[in-house]
Amino acid sequence: MFFFSSIQTHLCFAADTISSGQSLIPNQTLISSGGKYELGFFTPGTSLKYYIGIWYKNILPQTIVWVANRDTPLTDSTSSELKLLEDGNLVLFNQLKRVIWSTNMASFAMSTAEAELGDDGNLVLRRQSNVFWQSFDHPTDTFLPGAKIRYDNITKKAVSLTSWRNSNDPARGLFTLEMDPNENQYVISWNQNRGSGNHHGLKRHKIGFCFGLSQDKYVMFIDFVVHLVYAMGKAYPTESIDESIAIQDNMPPFS
Repeated sequence: MFFFSSIQTHLCFAADTISSGQSLIPNQTLISSGGKYELGFFTPGTSLKYYIGIWYKNILPQTIVWVANRDTPLTDSTSSELKLLEDGNLVLFNQLKRVIWSTNMASFAMSTAEAELGDDGNLVLRRQSNVFWQSFDHPTDTFLPGAKIRYDNITKKAVSLTSWRNSNDPARGLFTLEMDPNENQYVISWNQNRGSGNHHGLKRHKIGFCFGLSQDKYVMFIDFVVHLVYAMGKAYPTESIDESIAIQDNMPPFS
């Protein structure tokens, strides 16, 4: 059973989990068990568009660490919902009940599936103890502690960060932070022509911070926040959440 309370006219679930068949609507959120993170609908900056995201619960201004539908915003939140289907997929529907975003996994009958927001900021889909999808595998512009930065040598794909387009638009921007498996380092890619289909403007820069390698050559773990700034394309390692919020203003760039 879910209990509701109104806080500053904002309706919240008193839970960190939804189960198969249940939904979140625009005036509801999930809150992690320790109260560190919150998930729900939000509008960035002066935008009039709506997104599903995760942010720090007790830090102002609102600081988004993950966006589900960053490239497919809702233009009207009326009757929109984020629903955990019985096939195990988490799906965002617009007011016309059209799919705007989905975890897009193979469909299985998972009537016992749950979506849980953890105190590490990770949104996981699981059946009992089996995690079959997590937001840490699909970051936007922020890596949180406990996330894995990796490169899949079979699919030749990396888990990477891509900056927001600007402060009002979380769509994929110009800068990407990713792992270079050939040199065991990270690079920032700057594509001045991103979105045009022309990739000849791609520029790559090595960045000056390193991570400890695990036994798997292509997997690295982080224990601090890494945030990619849309304005300058700079990545900063930070040792605390408070520092990560101020990185645009007072953290020196790495070259």
